[in-house]
Amino acid sequence: MSVDIPRGVLTAVTGVAGSGKSSLITGCLPRDHADQGGIRGSRRSNPATYTGILEPIRKAFAKTNNVKPALFSANSEGACPECKGSGLIYTDLAFMAGVATHCEACTLSGGERQRLKLAIEMASSTETYVLDEPTTSLHMNDVDNLIALLDRLVDRGRTVIVIEHNLEVIARADWVIDLGPGAGRGGGRVVFEGPPLALSQAKESLTGEHLRRRLAG
Repeated sequence: MSVDIPRGVLTAVTGVAGSGKSSLITGCLPRDHADQGGIRGSRRSNPATYTGILEPIRKAFAKTNNVKPALFSANSEGACPECKGSGLIYTDLAFMAGVATHCEACTLSGGERQRLKLAIEMASSTETYVLDEPTTSLHMNDVDNLIALLDRLVDRGRTVIVIEHNLEVIARADWVIDLGPGAGRGGGRVVFEGPPLALSQAKESLTGEHLRRRLAG
């Protein structure tokens, strides 16, 4: 397979799940670009742990106050007083199954994690950005904000490649590379290369069919 990825524009790599989108992009691009990988974390994660600044903060606070760093850790003495650092509040309902709810005092939601991860990546000075389904867990308003941010990166001459199913992102991309026509053995082929409007008219593309309905609506 051979594709041309234009520089200085927003390119959406599309196709059904399993069509080979991630394999194509991660396999052909050198590892010198900002890559928004999977979001890792636990129920005890917070913005400081995600950005990697918690450890120096803990040590600085401990030194200034002449106390143990553990007092500034969510996993030990400094744990959230509401959930004790577990991130969940457990409620016993006697004869019914217990209920576990997210601690509103400290646990990051999926959308909050995703926004934080994107903010970290966007702060880098790389010339090429590769984002694998960055709209996952984002609210519709956040999707609009994300697209606006990607547009600003392109305006600054950056190259942005987005592997995405979200039709709003696809419709507002500058260029689309659609893989398929199916998944697994039925995929792995370039079905379409071009602007979104032309994709909506591509008869062999399932993405084009959905995009056509979205534009008509």
